[in-house]
Amino acid sequence: MALVGVVLGSRSDAEAIQPALKVLEQLGIEYEVSILSAHRTPEKVRQYGLSAASRGLELI
Repeated sequence: MALVGVVLGSRSDAEAIQPALKVLEQLGIEYEVSILSAHRTPEKVRQYGLSAASRGLELI
């Protein structure tokens, strides 16, 4: 189960976050990556945050 939620505003941000994901992998920390635009879909982002703890996430 993922402990960390990584939120990207768009797919084009994926390359920039790769070093951080590599560190999480090296530390053995499970994570999930979600592409959610706070500008285009603020309610989706809100729901993501509200449901995070119930899904096991400890950090976003």
